[in-house]
Amino acid sequence: MEEEIPDPTSIVLNGTVEELKYSKLKVRIQTAEGIVDGFLSGDLSSQDIAAYWGKEVTLTGTLHYKPGGKYIVEIKSVFEADSKDDYFSKKPKSETAEQQIQRQITEKGGNRLSKIVGKWPGDEDYEELVRMLTK
Repeated sequence: MEEEIPDPTSIVLNGTVEELKYSKLKVRIQTAEGIVDGFLSGDLSSQDIAAYWGKEVTLTGTLHYKPGGKYIVEIKSVFEADSKDDYFSKKPKSETAEQQIQRQITEKGGNRLSKIVGKWPGDEDYEELVRMLTK
């Protein structure tokens, strides 16, 4: 199970501060793709984010993965969003590299390398191969 949980990663996230829980320093950010749960790091207080409630923000932090493909963002800094920050308004994906490779192979209909193994090179000589590659 531990192998399936990705390591924490740095994240930049853009969205609207939807909900604040003062007592536990919990935050919910509404992104273009849905809600992302987070909490304020030890360096931030509820006062640091309260001014942004209901406003669009860009935040930086650490994405912590949990079992079952869930995650939570540890928010380290918050600032007013810029028009160029829309790129970061996507929910994080919670896949390991191995899971991502398996999903991509499945989506694309198998491993394409298997279609040419044993079929190439054929009867072409070296000069013909070089000529084909340089065209």
